Amino acid sequence: MDFHRIMNENNDSIANSCIALIGGGGKTSLMRKLGKELTTKYQKVILSSLTKSRYNVDDNIVYYKQFASDDIQIHNDNPVFIMKSRLDDYKLIGISESELHNIYKVSDITIFECDGAKQLPLKVHNDYDPMVPDFATHVIILVGADAVNVKISDNKVHRPSLFKEYWNITDNCILDYDFIAKIVTSKRGYLKKIIHDPKLIYFINKSDDYSEQARVLAQHISKRSNCPTYYGSIESNYWKHA
Repeated sequence: MDFHRIMNENNDSIANSCIALIGGGGKTSLMRKLGKELTTKYQKVILSSLTKSRYNVDDNIVYYKQFASDDIQIHNDNPVFIMKSRLDDYKLIGISESELHNIYKVSDITIFECDGAKQLPLKVHNDYDPMVPDFATHVIILVGADAVNVKISDNKVHRPSLFKEYWNITDNCILDYDFIAKIVTSKRGYLKKIIHDPKLIYFINKSDDYSEQARVLAQHISKRSNCPTYYGSIESNYWKHA
């Protein structure tokens, strides 16, 4: 099932788009899936990150220094994953906002991760987490359905101590539908990292294992945000409207 259609269900062109992914619960997987799909339509699809990203031996990795001194068109691989450097056997170091802008100017489609969540479904942003650049045309906000109706102590939240302090809650607080929807749709929550007016899209992941939680959470988010909202499973390759 084509995931890129969540950005252009009316068959509008998304050529020259710059797509930011924020939140938790599948950003890296969605970025790679979108990248692979869009190579059937565009010749220069570039993937990247403003933060650290997991190393994958299957990625066609080009380091930014090489890109800056070369022409991206010489690379036959598509999509190309451009990062600053290798940190270790498991992680790559992300590029800067200005470097991302340079990449965006020469690509057909740019897709990038804007924050990290340690593979957890929900998070709180630190002050030093990157802002979504003002040249991003789309922002896809992800949430994992496995965050619904759990406690902070259930280890489903990135930066739990900061999360509790920021939202003034305790370990025993239940993360219900309304609370999660508030977090991801409010200016005090995820939207504080977005200061311009891109196209906002919500995706609730892990519906294959948490079908009812994903469906109901998507409905709550759609009602609060009035933005296109979907739920499904990146791993099982399907999505549905809220």
